[in-house]
Amino acid sequence: MAQIPTDGEGRRLNPLADATPVVAQPQEFVALPIFILRLRDGIHVALPALDTTASFANFVDAVFASGFYFANLDYACFEKILYELGIEERVKLIRNLEEAGREPMLRLADAILPFARERRPYYGEPALDDNHDIANYRFKPIPGTEHPDDGAHITVHSWQAPEPAQLNVDEFVAAMWCHNVRYGIDVALVKRKLRSREEETAEIAQKLPPIPGRDARVVELADTLHRSNAPKVLPDGRVDLLQFQNRFPHVEKETKLVRKVPRMAGKPGRDLTGQELVPEPPKDLDLHSIAGLGTRIDNTPEGEILVANIGGFLQIDAHTRIITISEKIVNHEGVSLRTTGNLVLPGDHYEEHGVVQERAQVEGKHMMYMADVFGNIVSRGGMVVLKKNLVGGSIRDAGGTIMIEGKASRSALEAPDGEIRLHYAENCKIVAARVHITQAVHCDILAREISIESAEGCAMAAQTVQLVHATSRHDIETTISMLIPNLGALNRELEVARGQQLACENVIKVRRAEAEKMADQPEIKSYLVLSAKVRAKAVHMTDEQAANWDRLQRRLAPQVRRLTSLNEDLQAASSAHADCLRQVQAAELKLQQASGDISCQIAEISGETVIRTMNMLPDQASPESLGTRDLRTRLRGAGSDGKVLYHGGEGDFFWSLPQR
Repeated sequence: MAQIPTDGEGRRLNPLADATPVVAQPQEFVALPIFILRLRDGIHVALPALDTTASFANFVDAVFASGFYFANLDYACFEKILYELGIEERVKLIRNLEEAGREPMLRLADAILPFARERRPYYGEPALDDNHDIANYRFKPIPGTEHPDDGAHITVHSWQAPEPAQLNVDEFVAAMWCHNVRYGIDVALVKRKLRSREEETAEIAQKLPPIPGRDARVVELADTLHRSNAPKVLPDGRVDLLQFQNRFPHVEKETKLVRKVPRMAGKPGRDLTGQELVPEPPKDLDLHSIAGLGTRIDNTPEGEILVANIGGFLQIDAHTRIITISEKIVNHEGVSLRTTGNLVLPGDHYEEHGVVQERAQVEGKHMMYMADVFGNIVSRGGMVVLKKNLVGGSIRDAGGTIMIEGKASRSALEAPDGEIRLHYAENCKIVAARVHITQAVHCDILAREISIESAEGCAMAAQTVQLVHATSRHDIETTISMLIPNLGALNRELEVARGQQLACENVIKVRRAEAEKMADQPEIKSYLVLSAKVRAKAVHMTDEQAANWDRLQRRLAPQVRRLTSLNEDLQAASSAHADCLRQVQAAELKLQQASGDISCQIAEISGETVIRTMNMLPDQASPESLGTRDLRTRLRGAGSDGKVLYHGGEGDFFWSLPQR
């Protein structure tokens, strides 16, 4: 606690009693800068003359350092001028004051008065934490102090009568400034504590923490940007468990996808020393960083917007968040039954980078698979390409091409009117119009044309077979069946089609001759010409002519009806003749294909191999329609009317069917 001073005779003196009350203090003796005005009602800050807040801070620092303080200080205004009035804010405040008809100045205090040296020891030093976030101050009563309601007063017990004096919050602010507490003082709390008779420590000031800004972000403008693996709801309300609700989002051209919301700067704070606490700068977002192929960025009054530049399937990369749009569906997640079920692709192009798991089915067109496939692929045409392996699954592409760069094992591949190209196949059922395999082991193959570099223990049937090497595998021989078509049945089919064509031609000839003969009659010819003009409203008849026309129509009605019937028969016969002509052409093509090049050529035989003919009988089921087991039995079993062309284990072989 501060010591009470004494005179030369040891009597205690009260310096507060000698101090003149604030209202009676003389005017300040301090040099005032140009932006400080001393008016009748107090000290004002002229805003137009204030160049920077730093100038005001220097002035305040000079006042307090010179032993003065601001009497009846407006602390809120004091802090506002020190820390809030930047150039823009000051210009705006000046404009607002002038528009309100007021002078562009702010009242700061009543006066600038001396801070008596004898009073300064009664304002102690605050305790600041290491970060200058909080200031604590210990309030102590002064010895001999009375406690009137209006504040803390001091009475010194001595030979002279005590005179009360009040501790001053304005002096407190000046003292704290000199102790480096220059922001955030709770003036109301300090006033209460200065009047209190209790000794206690209170938090007199705290920092203003900075308000963080907001990072730039994007908001979605379309509700179909994300895939949904929920079951598809049909228009009638039923749920299709085999289809997805929105597995691969599709957007139309010019669809607005996302909009950039710009970053928002935060607000700086202050520590107790008045230093600015700058918040972390918010992160910006470059919309170009997520704009992939098929998109563009438009600058609109609403801001930057990412727009679909083409119509297609939308993809969002899970790692880079890049948005792309393409006509091809690209999937990286694979296909499994853990989602909904079968995957029906709406587009014409599909690229899968994940695994197609067992029993999962994918239906589409022009498909490429970059990973292993264990499920079932159904193509509506086009090309199906597997970069890896097909294991225990199946691929069906009725009229397209199937290509596997890896291995095919224990699988079924069907392209009845297309082509299959394999690098390695083992224990597979293969049905196609044309088959090309580098190495085939224990496979059952049915095609019109077969080309294999190495066949080991396979059973195959075709009209044209070309093998580089044929051998057995694990005591299972290679069996080759040369398909001999039933030309008799094809010839009969062609004869029937030609007979129907001739019958239609005869009907056309008879009906046309009768119709032409009837139409050549002068009365009928005139009637037809006049009837056409009447229907076209090109003739205007009198009443008498109309009556004659009616009588003529009634008289010629039987001949007209017959002529109409002949024309209808002629039109029907012409349509039937066109159908018969197409049937004849199809039968001729089938006969031509069936009687074409039927041959077998093997460059090297090094294991047990059987080559025979297989006659295609009309009452037999088509080999394409047989299951895997039945097809194997059919290909490996000796036909009742088949002829063995070769049975051996070495050499080479060439055979062709003699032309009939």
